[in-house]
Amino acid sequence: GNELVGSGLANDLQTRKQLMRAMMRKMLTYAPRTAEGQPCPKTIERGLKRWTSMIQVVSRPDSEQPLDAQAAAHALFEVQGFCSEHGFPEGLLKKIYYALYDADVINESAFAIWKDTDPDAEPTPNKLKALVQANEFLTWLDSATQESGPSDDD
Repeated sequence: GNELVGSGLANDLQTRKQLMRAMMRKMLTYAPRTAEGQPCPKTIERGLKRWTSMIQVVSRPDSEQPLDAQAAAHALFEVQGFCSEHGFPEGLLKKIYYALYDADVINESAFAIWKDTDPDAEPTPNKLKALVQANEFLTWLDSATQESGPSDDD
């Protein structure tokens, strides 16, 4: 078992939200940059592969339970904040969201929570700009979800 889960630390939703944000921030911050000093989607994707199991443990402290979409959505808010701080480099937010989804770290429910959360209710800056940046991904996700039909996760 994982020490965080074993200690009961990850059983508290607020703690899981903070852990998701902290892990996502570490991964994004320490990924190697481009020659211009900008975040690089390719190195972030590689870094994500190394962090996947840790992120999954926090978003699903009990493997018998479904992913905690509330906590997982906070990883998305952290990506939004990171991209905002860097002036929304072209395509970065969208590429990170695709990578998070492809790695099975963040599910449709978490993306829906991120998308539908009122910018006034969540202090991460530049939500509208982030929604524009993520539009292609969200449209793809919506069509992919509709094609696969209702899920059998119950």
